[in-house]
Amino acid sequence: MPVLQWLLGNRVSIAELRRVRRQYEGLLREKEKMIDELRAQNALLLKSALTQAEKRQEMGRHAKRLIEINRELKEKLARRDDAA
Repeated sequence: MPVLQWLLGNRVSIAELRRVRRQYEGLLREKEKMIDELRAQNALLLKSALTQAEKRQEMGRHAKRLIEINRELKEKLARRDDAA
């Protein structure tokens, strides 16, 4: 710990060391809070992305079914025109 060695080497008081420690602990709490907030945001983004992916898959299935129906209708119309 270079900071601690520097502080001890310069004969910093125990009170000053405690003050510096409290500052670092406060910074650490802030960083941990930021990490927790980012994790929560990440979870929401992931959930949203999964929901959108599911919707896209469903829309893809519907599109394929509509293409099949359209092809079937074209075939029926062609057969009807041939019969007429």
